[in-house]
Amino acid sequence: AVAPPPNPAPMEAPAALVPSDAPTETAAPRRPRRTKTRESPPPTAKDSLAEEVALLARAWASIREGDAPPALAALAEHERRFAGSAMVEERAAAKTIARCMQRPESAAELAASFRNRHPASPYLGRVERTCENPRRDEG
Repeated sequence: AVAPPPNPAPMEAPAALVPSDAPTETAAPRRPRRTKTRESPPPTAKDSLAEEVALLARAWASIREGDAPPALAALAEHERRFAGSAMVEERAAAKTIARCMQRPESAAELAASFRNRHPASPYLGRVERTCENPRRDEG
């Protein structure tokens, strides 16, 4: 039987033919770059505050226009997304006013409930005035 020929020794390319950035035999092989799918960065406190203020502004604008349903929808979203908000009192005032607009027959009771929960609120006068005449908030 004939033995297979021995493996020839690897030949080195002449230095002039090897690019200067070519990996050497001792260098670790390069890994292909992974392309990561970029997710949106987590919202910053500034972004969250801007979103929170925008929702409340949308609610107040609807209230000024005399349109309670979109105001209540914006306030429900605000409550869902920002349950522990520092603006909970403002949200409660806007919600009370929108409910007074929607149910004028319950306006006095709604205003009294707000007054009991937030007796020192800067929104109390506005809630009481609007709930006395709940057709439209004049802001």
